[in-house]
Amino acid sequence: MKLDIDLGKKLTHANANIQLIILKISLRFLLVSIIIIAGLRSNPPATITPNGAIFGILIILSVILWIFFPLFHLNDYIIFYENGIEFNKQKWSFDELGEINFLNVKTNTSFFTRKYLETDVKNFNITYLKDTKKYFNKAYLKTN
Repeated sequence: MKLDIDLGKKLTHANANIQLIILKISLRFLLVSIIIIAGLRSNPPATITPNGAIFGILIILSVILWIFFPLFHLNDYIIFYENGIEFNKQKWSFDELGEINFLNVKTNTSFFTRKYLETDVKNFNITYLKDTKKYFNKAYLKTN
């Protein structure tokens, strides 16, 4: 990866999938809300100790971070050039990347599939980008 390499003319680009980000935040918020309501109904809060308050605050902050984590991907983008790609301000030439494949990864820990742009050098996480494969095909395979 070099920041000053010339990749040629810009062909097309893909930006963050805002609908997917909103969906994931909404589902995470819904899940946390259900857990909180179920927990409060079965175990109403008793007196709170200072250690319990600190522990509770840490849990709440962790949950808030987990709920809103997809917002970190709002600025994700990929730009396709004649001789390479730019992924989130990092430029890569095709000579460096080698063969490019699109990979969908389904795990047991998530309901959603993760998407990667797989290369010889690095796997780029394109889960939160909209229609990356379509724009790749449009740029290099001349399909619509």
